Amino acid sequence: MNTSEAITEEARVAEDVARFAAMAAAIRVICIDNQVRLQQECLSVSRPPRSAAEIDFVGRVPFGLAFTEGNEATFRVPSGHRFVIEHVFVQDCDDQTHLEVNMVTRSRRMFQHLSLATSAEVTSPIVVHGSTENTLLFRNGVEPSSSTVPLDAYVQMWGYLEPTGDAASW
Repeated sequence: MNTSEAITEEARVAEDVARFAAMAAAIRVICIDNQVRLQQECLSVSRPPRSAAEIDFVGRVPFGLAFTEGNEATFRVPSGHRFVIEHVFVQDCDDQTHLEVNMVTRSRRMFQHLSLATSAEVTSPIVVHGSTENTLLFRNGVEPSSSTVPLDAYVQMWGYLEPTGDAASW
C-alpha cells in the first residue's frame, strides 16, 4: 500500500464515521420529534475486514512492536524484509516470580529459539527474517509457557525494518 492509497483509506474511514454519526443523530431527532422512545440507545457499526496491506518502501524504517497483558505475543515479518531488533523492554509488575521471555522463530527453512533479557539494549541486534512466524513465550516458573502476555506485564521491541533485496522465504 503506497502513501496515497493509505491517505485515501484513512479519508474513506473518516467519511464513514462521519456518515454513521450523522445517521445516528438523525435517528435520534426523528425519535424525539415523534415522541418515540428508543429501545436501545446505542448504535454499533462494523466494517468489513481490511484488505492485507503491502509494505512499499526502500531503506530502513524505524519499527517497533508492543504486546500488552492478555494478548497473544505473535508477529510475522513480511517477505523480502527483515526486522532488526535493537531494544527489548519487558515490564513485569509481579515481584513474587521471575518472568522468563523466549522468542521462537519458525519458517519452512529455519527454527530459532532465543532467550530475551528482561530489560536491556540488545548487545548485538536480533535479526528476524521475512516470511517467519514469531512467538514470544512467557514462563513465570509456576505455570507452563504461554504466548499470552501475563497480567501486569508488557513487552516492547523496537529497531528497524528494512528490505533484504530478495523475496525468498526463510
